[in-house]
Amino acid sequence: MLSKKYGEPSFCIEEFQSHSEPDDDRTKMRYVQSNRCIYRTFFGTSKGNIQLFILPQDCFVVLVYSDKINGEVASNEAMDDL
Repeated sequence: MLSKKYGEPSFCIEEFQSHSEPDDDRTKMRYVQSNRCIYRTFFGTSKGNIQLFILPQDCFVVLVYSDKINGEVASNEAMDDL
């Protein structure tokens, strides 16, 4: 659904720490839960960025939206503190 809304991801990684990729979804989720898989997808838009990833502890899917305007404001304020 994210690809349909925002287009192709700018970066996507699904990496398993094994000799071969697991064949079924249940095994893939066991790899995620045991922290032997990295799954991250990033979308860049003109208004900001979207990240999708899975936390290994409880296999929670996390979707993070970062808007560009407020990110720039926060960055400028941080620069003033340096």
